[in-house]
Amino acid sequence: MSVPTARIPLIDEVGSRMDWPGAVYRTEIQIGTGSAVVTNILEGAEELNSLIAAGTAKWAVEFRCPRSLTGWTHTSSDSTFSVSWESTSVVSRVFLRPGLVTIGGVTLPPNELHEDIWTEPVQIPAGSWLAQGRMYASESLSSSLLRWIRDEQLPAGQMRVSPDTGSGEIVFLVHLANDLFNRLMPSRDVQIAALIAACSHLPRLWGDAEDLNDGLYGLLRERFRQGGMEWEDDEPETFDPARAATILEQFEAPPEEEEDEE
Repeated sequence: MSVPTARIPLIDEVGSRMDWPGAVYRTEIQIGTGSAVVTNILEGAEELNSLIAAGTAKWAVEFRCPRSLTGWTHTSSDSTFSVSWESTSVVSRVFLRPGLVTIGGVTLPPNELHEDIWTEPVQIPAGSWLAQGRMYASESLSSSLLRWIRDEQLPAGQMRVSPDTGSGEIVFLVHLANDLFNRLMPSRDVQIAALIAACSHLPRLWGDAEDLNDGLYGLLRERFRQGGMEWEDDEPETFDPARAATILEQFEAPPEEEEDEE
């Protein structure tokens, strides 16, 4: 007898779920201008491969552009496939999440699932995610966070960084004095200083992330943890903005100068 359940067994690339202890799922997306190539690699889940072969599950990628309210899902029988979109139909960055979805309702046996969680066959409705990859963004995280503004009212050498709360996304406005704005591109120090200031605001924004509906939130959390940075959500003072910023964009030490030979 199969068991209907609101919870669906899921292989999560970032490792937050334990439903498939013997399976490994990896993804890669190469994003270009108006197109992307999606690659899925699944090992140790023969039951899912059987569903793919039978056509009752397909590889998928979810496309989303929050600023223009554009979203759709593309499916393919091939583990590597291409998708494209009209560049004029999106505003700002886009997010892509790959995975595996059911095309029709399926019954999944429990033999490959975690034995302490799943003991009976599971009924899974159509349109359910069976595997889900990490979120990919069309821009680097740091460039997605910052918007640069020349501010002629600021004294030379100064900057001001504040959240753009009206944008509906996690975006920071970096106001730069004329002299800093003029040398912004060649000066990585200016860029990282702005990024540190932006990161200092993040603990106060975490609670609003769902309201922001911003895929960048999850990307940032994942990147910081991958970089070895942990903190307590209810203790914002444990969040280190300098460490966070330099996980996203490392300082580049100048090459050591060779000592002059006497």
